[in-house]
Amino acid sequence: METINHLFFECQFAVTIWRCAYFFPNYAHQNFDGIEWLALLPHTKVADGPNVLSKALLLCWQIWEARNNCIFKDINPHPVRVLNVAGRIGLDYWKINSCLLQKSTGKINIKWEPPPLDWVKVNFDGSVRGNLAATGFVIRDWNGNVRLAGTKNSGQVSITVAECLALRDGLAHAIHKGWRKILVKGDSKLIIDCVNNLVSVPWSISLLVQDIRLLSSYCEEISFKHISREANFTADAVASLGYRPSCGIGVFR
Repeated sequence: METINHLFFECQFAVTIWRCAYFFPNYAHQNFDGIEWLALLPHTKVADGPNVLSKALLLCWQIWEARNNCIFKDINPHPVRVLNVAGRIGLDYWKINSCLLQKSTGKINIKWEPPPLDWVKVNFDGSVRGNLAATGFVIRDWNGNVRLAGTKNSGQVSITVAECLALRDGLAHAIHKGWRKILVKGDSKLIIDCVNNLVSVPWSISLLVQDIRLLSSYCEEISFKHISREANFTADAVASLGYRPSCGIGVFR
């Protein structure tokens, strides 16, 4: 059994995760290439739970969050809890997305749906903790394969600005990669309605919305749709990796 001191302060694996070295080029001096490691993990669907890549991301997320709570909030962590929380979140999400729609009970199955053939889907999300905001996006193809994901620390901005930044960054990276048929989905109805010109755009995001509309002009086809928070879980998890003032944007494939 790992001791608390080793897992959260001495173990190079945990320390490097907390410093975001696996996801950001600023820490390339570390002797372990986390991006390459993640890229090699199996990401295909499995029948009995989350795939290996999902488990690895969840575990990294929980280690990072536990060390933050320990150092900044004086909350004593425990290795077993890190494993249990990561496992519970992953299994709960897998169950939600694996069950068939239960029409007889009136329950609605909420899950991520792939885009049409030859399209990519951009899921985006923003997050605020304390006085810091972070953004994240995930780009997947019509087969459900992750093609690109990114996160960054956005400093002291509102959740509305963070959500809009996440959408703009995800869309910009998709267009830069050459994809021109794009389905954009996020759990911020305000941002989606603003981009679709259904509501008045708040002044705080007016320039960002202009950027998004300009980027949209480069697409052959594009659609912006609102989804529930539960169906946007992966983008939310990626956004959580962006906290820490010294971290710039990090993109991983």
